[in-house]
Amino acid sequence: MKRHRISSLTKYLLTIAFSLVLINILLGVVLVRQSSTALISLIHSRMSDISNTAASMLDGDVLEKLKAEDTETKEYQSIMNTLKHFQEHIDLKYIYCIKDMGNKKFVFSVDPTVEDPGEFGSPIVTTEALYQASLGKPSVDYEPYEDKWGRFYSSYSPVFNSSGKVAGILAVDFSADWYEEQIHNSIITIVLASAGSLLVGIFIVVIVTNISRKRFNYFFGQLVNLKNTIEELLAGIDRVSGIKVSSDNGCYSAKNDSNKEIYDIDTLKEEVVCMQEDFKRKIDIVRKQA
Repeated sequence: MKRHRISSLTKYLLTIAFSLVLINILLGVVLVRQSSTALISLIHSRMSDISNTAASMLDGDVLEKLKAEDTETKEYQSIMNTLKHFQEHIDLKYIYCIKDMGNKKFVFSVDPTVEDPGEFGSPIVTTEALYQASLGKPSVDYEPYEDKWGRFYSSYSPVFNSSGKVAGILAVDFSADWYEEQIHNSIITIVLASAGSLLVGIFIVVIVTNISRKRFNYFFGQLVNLKNTIEELLAGIDRVSGIKVSSDNGCYSAKNDSNKEIYDIDTLKEEVVCMQEDFKRKIDIVRKQA
């Protein structure tokens, strides 16, 4: 009767293949998380660099004293021109100044936006990063906020006066869609790279499996032929000696299963053991006869 089962060699190779798949998946997850963290840190660093650079170019003593009616003054226009320069030459959505009104309440100060700028004194959405900047620490939003202009991640940098106190806050807005697109594109790239690596690994495993199967099948066939030849030789000795030496010792014989399609390492081991037992038993009988 034929044995319909997966060979041990196939099991081993499948185990290796599944291990490679699992390792690639785990590596992909780790790479996605680490790369996302690194990219977020890089984006935040870029946002902070822009806001810190712009804040360092503003006069805190002048910014602190500005009022709504000072829009035509030289001091106001000087700050406005500085902000316009950044808005026109750097890839950002909005840049503007914020005034701290106390009790975590903040309002617009100077806004160079041409279309629909924030009015001087109008309220601003308060975030944790904005509050930290009011305490003198540059900060970046880790979660997007939404106002009438859209969804944004913002970087906030304090502007200090000559006495070292926070005279105002400079804010730089980056579109949440842009921010999330950068992270999404990075994740897609890593996933595609991991998938490509996985496919290459599977392809290599398939090739190695086929080569190994052919070689082992050839070796198995040669071993079966050798066993059959030796059995014929011993059967001839039996006939010549006139003593019937039975080869039926309960072992599985490849000779009776020559049509077996799947090569099995365990079967090969059984064949070798059976062959050794047959040799020993028959040789012992032949010696006794001699």
